[in-house]
Amino acid sequence: MPGMRCLADLACDHCGTEYYADLPAGHGAEYPMYLEKASGLVHQGGPEGAWFAAWLRDSYAARTRREMAVHWEQTRPIARPLLLNCLDRCYGHAVLKLLNAQHYLEHEQDFDLVILLASALRWMVPDGPAAVWSVDAPVSAGAEWNDWLAEEVRRRLIKYTEVHLAAAAAHPGSGQFNIERFTRVAPFRIADWSSPANSPAVSFVWRSDRVWKGGGASGVREALRRSVRNRLGRRVTPVSLQTQSILAFAEGLRAVVPRISFSVIGIGDPGGLPAWIQDLRGISTTDDLERRWCRRAADSHVLVGVHGSHMLVPSAHCGAAIDLMPPGRWRNGTQDLLVREGTNRDVLLRNMMLPDTIGPSELTTIVADLLSNYVTKAKRLAPTLPGVLCLP
Repeated sequence: MPGMRCLADLACDHCGTEYYADLPAGHGAEYPMYLEKASGLVHQGGPEGAWFAAWLRDSYAARTRREMAVHWEQTRPIARPLLLNCLDRCYGHAVLKLLNAQHYLEHEQDFDLVILLASALRWMVPDGPAAVWSVDAPVSAGAEWNDWLAEEVRRRLIKYTEVHLAAAAAHPGSGQFNIERFTRVAPFRIADWSSPANSPAVSFVWRSDRVWKGGGASGVREALRRSVRNRLGRRVTPVSLQTQSILAFAEGLRAVVPRISFSVIGIGDPGGLPAWIQDLRGISTTDDLERRWCRRAADSHVLVGVHGSHMLVPSAHCGAAIDLMPPGRWRNGTQDLLVREGTNRDVLLRNMMLPDTIGPSELTTIVADLLSNYVTKAKRLAPTLPGVLCLP
């Protein structure tokens, strides 16, 4: 286990070629790969998963033995270790693996759960595991093939008579976890959607490397360019277009929903927004800042953001989520949303995927309607049993 990969050590009975092969855990269950030790050649176990094969090939070619800082926490004696490997180069994948912890804590109590993860996710570990091994490295380093780490993990497990591997689901279902156990923040109460105590609240999840340009109807994008160029007096960038689009969206909502509470959360340089917009962005994350984002998402009727793993944790806390999809990301639709449970129609009402070419005006119309009419629509679409009328 030299990082995110959980591998078997194999040899062909016929030709003697030696391989490493993905065990059926996490994405290894969906995209099993076979890597020739001598050549580094990767064979796919199925027609899909070229990206997963490339990660294996590249990490093996650049394998290292560098020592890493690891916090080896243990809270109780371990007899039958069950290792949940949450390392991954992708933040969203790592979060989804971690959410499997609740299943093992509740339904596999004959084992002692050991969680291996990047230290950036340590704050999300629920109460209950026997041990937590936190690797003090960026989440993206999870793809690294590190023989030092593999030997350290083996050294700590080899003393046990048996060791088990958690076959963590790459996409655990909404009924398999309670997000509050992980973030210690209670999600938005759907039953309180229209409560007079709740001002209508909308949050936009900021991302600087995959932005919403707000280029919906013909001419909107060029109008935004002219507006930004005239107002800021400098070259237009996608990030400045995103700022203008968010401002137009927020101002549009404020015009039709005067009591609106609007915020921006996520990784970014705070500033440049009107005082009435709550700017909760941060250049780098801390545990406290991540929890603050969760609390704001839990106060939000509607959460909006461009598709990506930064949407995962906030979407588990908000009332409704709108995912703005770039053209090349539709095949990954819904993968960045942790959908709250409900009836089929209710889930569809509260979770939408829209093209990221949508303009501020169109998005305003959709969100304002959701804020005003969700409860009425949900009641009208609630499942009912057919009855019988007695005619005189």
